[in-house]
Amino acid sequence: MQPGPQAPPPPPPQGGPGAGGEYLKREDVVGKTVIDGRGNSLGVVKDIAFSVRGEIAFLVEKKDGSLESVPLTRVERIGEYIVLYKEMAPGVPGQPGRPMQAGQPVQQEEFIICPVCGYKNPPGTEYCLRCGAKLPRKKRGILGGFKI
Repeated sequence: MQPGPQAPPPPPPQGGPGAGGEYLKREDVVGKTVIDGRGNSLGVVKDIAFSVRGEIAFLVEKKDGSLESVPLTRVERIGEYIVLYKEMAPGVPGQPGRPMQAGQPVQQEEFIICPVCGYKNPPGTEYCLRCGAKLPRKKRGILGGFKI
């Protein structure tokens, strides 16, 4: 009696958080848009670099064509986009990441609500700070900013 057909082996785990793997491959990140801590596009990952001390960074091509090294320690999450941590604005009370001082007037700002996850993003952000989705542009006035 011959044994029946055996099931094929399971595919190897793919890289990426939540995908069953602990590591990402170069091709998993090259070409992804990097979103800075203010929710704006910093540029696109062109390559990965590492130092002789073992530190890893993304080489990001900015809109002006220059390259910037972004250390992995600045990365908050990697998904469809690479989202960086918010940076502290030194000496500017009320900026993201800075506590408000007692007695300081509260400025009413209109947030940009992410259509994907519902997160309230500060004005001027281009990408959602929670999920990285592209945010709708806020229309200005009745004609949405068009000049007559």
